[in-house]
Amino acid sequence: INRLERGPDGAIYLGEVGNPPNWGEYGKAWYGLERLSWVGNNAFEMLSVKAQNDGFVIELTQPLAEGLELSAADVIAKQWFYYPNEQYGGPKYDETTLNISQVEVAPDRRSIRLRIPGLKAGHVVYLRLADRLRSESGEELWTAEAWYTLNKIPDGVTAAARPAAPVSDGWRDLFDGETLTGWRNVGGDETAVQKWTVEDGALTLVQDGLFPAWEMIKSAVFGGASGDLIYYREKFRDFELSLQWKISPGGNSGIFYFIQDETESVSWRTGLEMQVLDNDVHKDGKIHTHRSADLYDLIAADPETVRPPGEWNDVLIRVKDNHIEHWLNGVKVVSIERGTEQWDALVAASKFADMPGYGKAESGYIALQDHGDPVWYRNIRVREL
Repeated sequence: INRLERGPDGAIYLGEVGNPPNWGEYGKAWYGLERLSWVGNNAFEMLSVKAQNDGFVIELTQPLAEGLELSAADVIAKQWFYYPNEQYGGPKYDETTLNISQVEVAPDRRSIRLRIPGLKAGHVVYLRLADRLRSESGEELWTAEAWYTLNKIPDGVTAAARPAAPVSDGWRDLFDGETLTGWRNVGGDETAVQKWTVEDGALTLVQDGLFPAWEMIKSAVFGGASGDLIYYREKFRDFELSLQWKISPGGNSGIFYFIQDETESVSWRTGLEMQVLDNDVHKDGKIHTHRSADLYDLIAADPETVRPPGEWNDVLIRVKDNHIEHWLNGVKVVSIERGTEQWDALVAASKFADMPGYGKAESGYIALQDHGDPVWYRNIRVREL
């Protein structure tokens, strides 16, 4: 699959290039274009596998058959790790068969909780369900296997019991990975969020229509709710904000902080912005202070550590006693003191010079920008300093 796009008719279009014989099929073309359209069927298989501090939760696409009791014998679990080498795949090291100590089926029979002693961080965990499992409608498993790269064993609070804002070493989630709880459009209603949704554990900006940037322009010119997404529950003063983002090809977005309030319909009139951009394609990439990780229109990121569109970037924004730092992919790229003569000179020479509220809030809201391009944000956490 070289390209995969959702078409205007809702179908998925796949562009294919061949790589015979390893990935091709004998007797078929090595290239092509396919149109996939869902016809309403729902395969019985694993929908997701989620790591817990003592095992995993396997969510299924359909409920298990009533009366079907599961035991440890219905699950195979193994773990191993790899050393990077030139061999395709590479050999497995420390391969171990794991013993399942407990198997629990949820009341709705849509998920299976596995407790597995001996899990090790940095290992791949292989899980396989028994072929005898059947769905409520009697279907066999379409696929019964999963491979999970367990980079880190989660903290002791399990997902099912986790509070809305879990705290770990001072960090707490602003986004639960599943809902828009705590988020809404700037100036909008929390029960009617426009354009943003949750897909695969990420806050996702969905663009549609012939002119996707219209909402941004309309709110800036005429007022009213904007497409920017704000965490409206509280303001932050001295804090660290950690998250991941990826941008679409040619895309533009931004991470705002110190937004004063919602009297302005767009976040950039008062809030500071860490730029999110496809530097190579978007026209803003030609402007020295408009590139990824820049303190927008004030300070250019140095060095530039951004990853290409479609890849996740790791962000840390740190503010302590008006000292501001931008970190991108583990590297500090911006450092400045807010409120100093240097700061005032930078603002006076920027597009914000005639905006009296810009960057003045002692504490402010955090928001994500709708700039008319698809963008994804996940693992959004904050720690107050």
